[in-house]
Amino acid sequence: VVLPSTTPMDVHPRLRAFGAEVIVHGGVWDEADARARELVEERQGGYVHPFDQATTWSGHATIVEELSRQLPRAPDAIVTCVGGGGLLMGILEGIQAMGWSESTRVIASETE
Repeated sequence: VVLPSTTPMDVHPRLRAFGAEVIVHGGVWDEADARARELVEERQGGYVHPFDQATTWSGHATIVEELSRQLPRAPDAIVTCVGGGGLLMGILEGIQAMGWSESTRVIASETE
């Protein structure tokens, strides 16, 4: 996992606990992403985009499915953070799949 230097340090050990090799490269996401793509070529590995990939959105959509099992009805709103847009896309996908598009607003705010 390639992270920019701006990633909070407490994230690193959590990723390592899952068995990930953590590589810090660059000061912003674009620089870390470019290095990740280089490593994929060098190591003949696979690249999983963190937000711009339909399978990632589908995984995030399960959050709404879980909510539907825990709540007695559709919520009035779901509040989420947004960076690259993957989580937001998944929530929107999930809301559509659950038939909540007309009744549930989504409020997204970019993190600092």
